[in-house]
Amino acid sequence: MADTVEHIDQVKDGLEALKILQSKTFDLILLDIDMPYLSGVDTARHIRSSTEYNILLQNRNIPIVAVTTNDTADWKRAFAQVGMNGCVSKPVSPNALKKTIHQVLDYGSSPESFVAAP
Repeated sequence: MADTVEHIDQVKDGLEALKILQSKTFDLILLDIDMPYLSGVDTARHIRSSTEYNILLQNRNIPIVAVTTNDTADWKRAFAQVGMNGCVSKPVSPNALKKTIHQVLDYGSSPESFVAAP
């Protein structure tokens, strides 16, 4: 992944993610859906449109990729509805992650990553 990712900031929960997004800009967010304190869905909702957190304007529209074990069609629709741009299932395959990252950075979304697994 070294050819794809230059720098990573890791946080422990959704509240910490919202805090760092108020002071530092990013190119992409990999968002675990099952985080403590604030779920990934709620965190994405706050990133996209909440007035409760003063998220930097540049961070309001950056690509968000869900990282989850919840990869049913219903969950994937919920991820898209809150403004996520792609989804990677756990356990994470490096190839799937890399493909999804490239799609969301190059095209704005990864529609095929929202298709439920058979």
